[in-house]
Amino acid sequence: MYSSFKTTVDFESNLKQLCRRDILYLFKYKTANHFLPVETGRVDGTPFQDRKCPLCDTGDIGSDKHFLITCTFFSEERKNCLDPYTPSIPQYMTLKYLLSDAPIDLLKYVSKFVNIIMSKFKDKW
Repeated sequence: MYSSFKTTVDFESNLKQLCRRDILYLFKYKTANHFLPVETGRVDGTPFQDRKCPLCDTGDIGSDKHFLITCTFFSEERKNCLDPYTPSIPQYMTLKYLLSDAPIDLLKYVSKFVNIIMSKFKDKW
């Protein structure tokens, strides 16, 4: 997922401004070091099309993008963490913006939201 918009192999300088904990949450999310269904399904052999989100009724694949941008289960948390900062960003740009291009103040909230998402799945496997 991350390689789809990360075009160079270099350190993202805006990360220097985050605390170690926030950097760790973002790094794990960006590198698929988590227990979201899209990754656990890869390990246990579940066909990709069957790695559905277990938290909402959209029928979407339980991917990084789904949980960060569209999962209805996290609507309230997304509203509290991200909506004040992302009202005018086209949805196709949102993932790249939130994980790479966002200003430091927003990255702190993205990290907080990513931690909320990952904590929901930490005991699932």
